[in-house]
Amino acid sequence: MKREFLKGLGLEDTVIDQIMDENGKDINKANEKVKTLEAEVNNTKELLTNANKEIDSYKSMDIEAIKKSAEDYKTKFETAEKDYQAKIQEIEYNNKLDKYVGTLNLKNDIYKKEVISRIKEKELKFDGDTLLGAEELVKGFKEQYADAFVDSKLKPSFADTTPGTPSNSSENTLRIAMGLKPKE
Repeated sequence: MKREFLKGLGLEDTVIDQIMDENGKDINKANEKVKTLEAEVNNTKELLTNANKEIDSYKSMDIEAIKKSAEDYKTKFETAEKDYQAKIQEIEYNNKLDKYVGTLNLKNDIYKKEVISRIKEKELKFDGDTLLGAEELVKGFKEQYADAFVDSKLKPSFADTTPGTPSNSSENTLRIAMGLKPKE
């Protein structure tokens, strides 16, 4: 709206000023609304552009290959988990086996390794702390290698001196053997 139009209607300047002020307020409100809508349109265009770029990037991807890769990783994980569990069981078995073989009173590590080897060869299993089938195996090993076990019977000890003789008697015995006089 223009001032000349209102003057042509025969309105006074004060009335024209009031009408122009009110019209200016309406125009300002409309301009603000237009600016807000323009910003929303620009934002929507930008989002649309970004979405189209993202969609285009998916078009170039091989979804089947991604699915196959995910399945391969899942299989590898499951295999690794099974291997881990098997190793843990093997370690626990070996610890129990070492403990069991340690109770047999074998003379040395060579015999211990042989007994362990035979137990593993027969694939004997533990039921709690009891090794099933071990008694027969150890019995057969004792028959084959009787000297492999530490003798649990006490052996008599022999002394080289007779009670009542001086402790330096071994030295005197040596002196006599060499043709020298014993010490007194």
